[in-house]
Amino acid sequence: MNFKLIRLFNKRKQKFIFYGFINVLITNCFLQFFLLFLSTSLATFLSQQINIFFGLNIYGKKVFKVDRIKKRYFLSYLGMAYILWILNWLLINKTSSIFLLSKNLSAIIILPFLAALSYLLQKNIVFRK
Repeated sequence: MNFKLIRLFNKRKQKFIFYGFINVLITNCFLQFFLLFLSTSLATFLSQQINIFFGLNIYGKKVFKVDRIKKRYFLSYLGMAYILWILNWLLINKTSSIFLLSKNLSAIIILPFLAALSYLLQKNIVFRK
């Protein structure tokens, strides 16, 4: 692997983390609010809809440098988003019940795992050229 490719990869990861932080901040604020009033499945579903709206555009254009969001990108991102929604929902419930934590704290704890998985899926599947 040449150094130019390594630098590009590291820069992409840095951008993903930066824009991901913004996206997660927005999405997680909604999730935390929704968890106060709604079931875990509905709260995570609604926050995932917000994530789809922001994430597809932010990650596609700013991180993975696509000119325009093609149908293929949209459908792949949508599939990934729903997989992550189901994982988010299940892991929040499992983490909170196994470790006797609040659902809100469980959501924060599993966040790094979901972010890493999201990056790998976007890099290797969603925005693959």
